[in-house]
Order: sequence, then C-alpha cells, then structure tokens
Amino acid sequence: MGNKAFGGKRTKEDLSSDVEELRGMLAKLVDFETEEKIQLEKQLRESEERFKEIFEQHYDAIILLDPETLTCIDANLTAETLFGCGQKELKHDFSRLFKNKKKFEEFKKIVCDHTRKDFLIGQFSFVGSDGRNIFCGVKGKTIKIRGRDVLYCSFRDIKEKLEAEEKEKQIQVKLIRTNKMTSLGTLASGIAHEINNPNNFILTNAQMFADIWQDAGKILQDYYDKYGDFSLAGLTFPELKEMVPGMLSGTIEGSRRISNIIKSLKEFSRPVDNRLQERIDVNGVIDFSISILDGQVKKYTDSFGKNLGENLPAVAGNPQQIEQVIINLIQNALHALPGREHGVFISSSYDKDSGYILIKIKDEGKGMKKEIVERITEPFFTTKKKTGGTGLGLYISYSIIKKHKGFLDIKSVLDRGTEVVVKLPAIGREELHKEDNEK
Repeated sequence: MGNKAFGGKRTKEDLSSDVEELRGMLAKLVDFETEEKIQLEKQLRESEERFKEIFEQHYDAIILLDPETLTCIDANLTAETLFGCGQKELKHDFSRLFKNKKKFEEFKKIVCDHTRKDFLIGQFSFVGSDGRNIFCGVKGKTIKIRGRDVLYCSFRDIKEKLEAEEKEKQIQVKLIRTNKMTSLGTLASGIAHEINNPNNFILTNAQMFADIWQDAGKILQDYYDKYGDFSLAGLTFPELKEMVPGMLSGTIEGSRRISNIIKSLKEFSRPVDNRLQERIDVNGVIDFSISILDGQVKKYTDSFGKNLGENLPAVAGNPQQIEQVIINLIQNALHALPGREHGVFISSSYDKDSGYILIKIKDEGKGMKKEIVERITEPFFTTKKKTGGTGLGLYISYSIIKKHKGFLDIKSVLDRGTEVVVKLPAIGREELHKEDNEK
C-alpha cells in the first residue's frame, strides 16, 4: 500500500494486497488489546486476592458495609470468631450485633455524618451470639471496590485494655486511700494530744471528788440522822446518796475509756510494736463491751441475747483492742436493725478441734449483698455515708484481729441479717495441735 506513488494507477491486485495488509494490522492490534486486557484482568485478580488474604488474615475483625444502608457486604474470619456468627448471619442482619435499636441508630448516625475518608467511630458495646458483651474500639474508612464506595470498618477487642485501665484506676484509688490514711493518722495524733490534757483534769478531779465524797458522805449522813432530810441541787439526801457514787464512778470510768481511745488513736497514727502478750478473758471483754453499749442496746432493740461459754481458755493480746472490735461489731449490728422488734445475739465458745475461741455477733437486720460483703473491710468503704459513716470501723477491726493472728468471717443474707464470727487463737493452741499430731 505504501509502494505506489500518490495518484498513480492502482490495479485490482494492489487493492487486494492492501486489504490483506490492513487485516494483518487490525489482527495485531486486536491481539495486543486482548493481551493487555488479559494482563490487566490478571493484575486485578492478583490485587483482589492479595486484598482478600490481608482481609482474612487481619488480626482485627473487619466488616465491609454498604455506606447507605449499613448492610454487611463481607466479613473476615476474625469478625466471625469475635462475634460468634458467620457471614450469612451478618449479611442478613448486621444490626443484630447491637444491644438495641438505639445503639444501632447511634452507630449509623456517626457513620453517615462522617466527611473524611478515615474517621474514628469510637468505643461500642456489641452482643455476641452467645449473649456476652463485647467491647470494641471501632475505626472506619471509605474505600472503593470495583468502582463502588464501601465502608471498611475494623473492630478491635479492647476488653484487656479496659481491664488494665480499671486496674489502674483501682491502684489510684488505693493510693488516694493510703494518702488519706496518712493524713488521718496525723490528724488523729493531734486530736489525741488535744483531748488528753483536759481528760487528765477530768480524771484527776473526779478521783479527788470521789475521795471527798467518802468523807463528806459520812458528815452528811450524821446531819441527816440528827436533823432530817435536806436537799442539794434539788435532790434529797437519800437520792443523792444513791446517785453520787454511780455518777463519780461513771465519770472516772468514762475518763479512763477516753484515755484508752486516745491511746488507740496514738497507736493508729504512730504504729508501735505491741507485744500483745496480756491474757484476755474473752467473756469479761464481752460483758464490759455490752455494759458500755447499754444505752444504745436499749435504744435500738427490745431483743438482745447473750450466751457465753463456760471455762473458756484465755487468749493472748491487747484487751482494749479486742474490746474495740466487739463494741464496733455490736454497734454495726444494732444500726442494721429495721425496727426494735428485731434482735441482736452474741455468743462465745471454744472450738477444741481448731484451738480457736469463737465470738459470734448475729443480727436480724437488713443484710448485705455479696458484692458489699466482699468490700466491707476495705478502708473508707461504707454503706452509711449519709449518716456519717467513715468506712474505718470494720477495716480497723479486721486489722486488729489479723494482728492477733485471728480471723474475721462475715456472712450476710439480704433482708435476713448478718453474722460476724471473730476467731482468736486460744493460749496453748500450738501445744494442743502438737499433742494431736503426736497421737
């Protein structure tokens, strides 16, 4: 076709040759385009296969969603494992992963309002096929697959992260409590010093007035015998004679009680190495504690029972501290009662098999939930914030019993009451177990 001069005469054979040449050129062009198309399709398949492999093997759960309808287009194996349901189930109803329709609508709003290619959806709670809650951090991006916009969402299980954060919060809370305890110790030390001085005046003066009454009482008795009755501060002499000794002994005993409290505050603020070697008559401690709380017992209940075992072995320790524990436990039992018709009962016994003295304080009160019982001995944990509870009573009681090598067991049933058992090792417990082993 290119050999003939332009405008020259062309034969039939020349035209036929040109046609054949054109056919050959067209065939080559078609073959080139076909080969190029095959290569492009091959590259596309390879790209899709690579995407599929990455998609399936990704450690995050990935779900492809239609950005308009939020229906599931595809999901990888990690997503199936995480949520416990297959692709068919997800494709049928993606909203099944949400606890309720409101949560799904909230998720949908975030997705539909996005204006960027990559965006953070946030933390969401989902529901697995077995009903368990699944907490995920969710990210999204808009990608194109075969010319179609697709929402690529990755779901990362953040349960361990949330647990770590919760653990960190608990550590921070404990640090704050420790700081509070230190501050409280400093405050207690200052209060103890301030109270101690006037209390010494009270104790000294009360003891002196008790001695004065011994002499004055005789003189007043002689006057009464000679001249008859008379009154002092509106009281007749027989009334005065009966009341004054009790008032003076009560004042002296109360002052000594304050001294013991001050001593405990000082020990609390400045821990010392207490030897805890005094022999303690447990029944004596219980009787004294009940006498101190006589007014409160009468205020809160008409039913207070006491059943103390006989001939109990002594325990070694600090009687004032054990007394503090018993008083605190009885007070807690009284405050838990919903009415005066409900009772509190205290008993003591000796468990020869274990070698422990058992002190049980049982109430017919409101009881507590299991999760409260598990935390009840933590410092500053209280169910009585509204009534001024500090959350230190049971914590200190638990610490005292532990220091005495004993145990504090608490059992409670909601709306049925609580039983607290104090277990203290009896003197000679080690020898008892040694004898049992030899036998």
